[in-house]
Amino acid sequence: MALHSIKDFSIIYGATEITGLAEDGVSIAFNGEGYTQTIGAQGEVSLNLDANESATVTINLLSTSQSNDYLSNLYQLGRNGGTKEYPLVLRDHNGNTLYTSSNAVIKRIPDTTRGKETGTNPWEIICGRLVGYEGGN
Repeated sequence: MALHSIKDFSIIYGATEITGLAEDGVSIAFNGEGYTQTIGAQGEVSLNLDANESATVTINLLSTSQSNDYLSNLYQLGRNGGTKEYPLVLRDHNGNTLYTSSNAVIKRIPDTTRGKETGTNPWEIICGRLVGYEGGN
């Protein structure tokens, strides 16, 4: 029987595991089309490979997560002339899902609100190239 548990999903950015995920966890949005097709006037079909392998990974953290401090520090370091790009690894330890990028950059400090309940900070990470394998458990 397959098992899903977000507790067995790890996110490593730089050299640190990101913890304190909010209910929305993490999402991955690729910018490229993968393949497109062109259909000629006589019905011939040609496949076009989109070379764009960039993506945006959104990591939703609880506002109480200590990983907010880590990501804020890396973002500020990059803004002040330090390292901007870090490796990113997302892995499901119950299955075969694995995403990696060697050049991931924090887009900006997330929009946030404060209220009666714990809020969520959506950190957007831009990946120049994200290699992914979406597997089963």
